[in-house]
Amino acid sequence: MTGLAPSGSLSNRQRVVITGMGAICGLGDDLDAIWSGLVEGRCAIRPITVFDVQGYRSQIAAEVSVLPSLPPAFGAPGCQPVENPKRLSRTDLLSLHAAESALRDARLLGAPEIAGTGIIFGAGSGGMRSIEIYRRAAAQLEADRAAARRLRAPNPALLVPYALNTATDFIARWFGLGAPRRTVSTVCTSSTNALGLAFRAVRSGRARAILAGGGDGLCELTVAGFNAMRAVDPEPCRPFDRNRRGLSLGEGAAFLVVESLESARARGVEVLAEFLGYGHSTEAHHITAPDTTGTEAARTLALALADAHITAADVEHVNAHGTATPYNDVAESRGLLLALGERARQIPVCSIKAMIGHCLGAAGSLEAVATVRSLQTGWIPPTIHYETPDPDCPLDYVPNQARRTKPRVALTQNFAFGGNNAVLVFRRWEE
Repeated sequence: MTGLAPSGSLSNRQRVVITGMGAICGLGDDLDAIWSGLVEGRCAIRPITVFDVQGYRSQIAAEVSVLPSLPPAFGAPGCQPVENPKRLSRTDLLSLHAAESALRDARLLGAPEIAGTGIIFGAGSGGMRSIEIYRRAAAQLEADRAAARRLRAPNPALLVPYALNTATDFIARWFGLGAPRRTVSTVCTSSTNALGLAFRAVRSGRARAILAGGGDGLCELTVAGFNAMRAVDPEPCRPFDRNRRGLSLGEGAAFLVVESLESARARGVEVLAEFLGYGHSTEAHHITAPDTTGTEAARTLALALADAHITAADVEHVNAHGTATPYNDVAESRGLLLALGERARQIPVCSIKAMIGHCLGAAGSLEAVATVRSLQTGWIPPTIHYETPDPDCPLDYVPNQARRTKPRVALTQNFAFGGNNAVLVFRRWEE
């Protein structure tokens, strides 16, 4: 990541803006449907149907009910078709759909400028579900040699999407994207860091525009792992509530087009928000547990504010990580209080994971999309399922009903296993 460190003085840095967004998650496959679901407080967490979860502590997740088909940009001039579409994993299909929506929103799809647009993609489990399907089919053959002649061997194409960078390559080839092409895997901050690195590359002038975000599909390894840790709630999660019992998983993908203001003006496209800053740190406190003092969370937020050249007094909304695990919610709340002072108690903080679950590698980009929409519309989504205040989480979590406040500056933050922390800063677009 050091290769994309910020460079140059404030005077010679490019202003960075968002010019396109696309997303898919349990609430829907287009941004309008997702946003209306968030503002209305609809919960997409329901029984898992992708694979058998019998016997697990939690058998629910915010699952995408119908996988999207291949995007219409497939085979367009200047693009390289994938030789075998069967190689595409669940994560690939979700990500291709979100990428196509973001590029179309930014008016880049099929435009000559797309060749100069890079991609930075973040994911956690990636194509793991395809590997699981292959493994089960292979195990069935091995277990019943007598039936081997009647059973088809598993398709080795299922092994292709195992490496996370294959999704980056699929998306770049599908739409004819140029450089840079990078893949980030920092678990729950993967797409947050992808966006941050895109921001730095554009601000420094080393890239004109970058499609940045991430995706992750549900897989057995993830569901089994979180169940083994007893980190999931058998019921839909309750971020910041005193009686919270763990997170709810989800799946999806989201991308934002991160572009220099100069480029956006030259193309004559609408600016959705200004991208002001990015903070990142690694605390290495514990392999899974956060530092509950909130010190490192606060330091990351302070780094983001300094990078954006603003102060705590400018922050008017926080889209929180809000996993609904006992320690994470406390650490995040204390971090906000340390970084923003007593004013943090008056700032509306929300967790959309109560509606779309924790989408892992896609969490940061989905929450960045929601943050930009809050700046555009003035609406802050609610933290649903909030009933009992927790004295260790003493902030305003916008309980159960959306609120119209018209924030001017908003943060979105994520905290991953291993203490990998990331914060993004956006500002409502004003000429």
